[in-house]
Amino acid sequence: MIGPPRVIAEATCCAELVAAFHTRAKEDLALSNAALDHLLNQSSGHADKVWSGTRSLSADMLDKMLSRLGLKLLVAIDPDGVARISHRWERRNEQAVRAAARVGKELIARAADGVAPACQQGSDRALEPDDGRKTPGNHAVCMDGPT
Repeated sequence: MIGPPRVIAEATCCAELVAAFHTRAKEDLALSNAALDHLLNQSSGHADKVWSGTRSLSADMLDKMLSRLGLKLLVAIDPDGVARISHRWERRNEQAVRAAARVGKELIARAADGVAPACQQGSDRALEPDDGRKTPGNHAVCMDGPT
């Protein structure tokens, strides 16, 4: 590491973030647009379009700009922004909130273990909605008899 992080810009919108990237590329690193296009693995003229706003900053381009320009993002609370918008924040009902758990591979595997023995591949059993109707929300279950 070459020292502690140095703040070079502040951005509260995409246009300000693009301007910060432009400052870093042009003033700090003295990169030409052609050199930046090459670093970003983009076609000739792409950097010009990003700087002018003709091309938007996609998630992929954001990742590339950060890595190729040696930057990282730090997210901070903007007191002025909070003052402007906080009156519109509608708090959620904590009693109606589910636990913040993702469905992982292990849970999916355990669920599949319960279904797979009854519905083996190559079987003449069919997957049908449990009440026979084909409507959204019905879950497929394995039929015990032939279809």
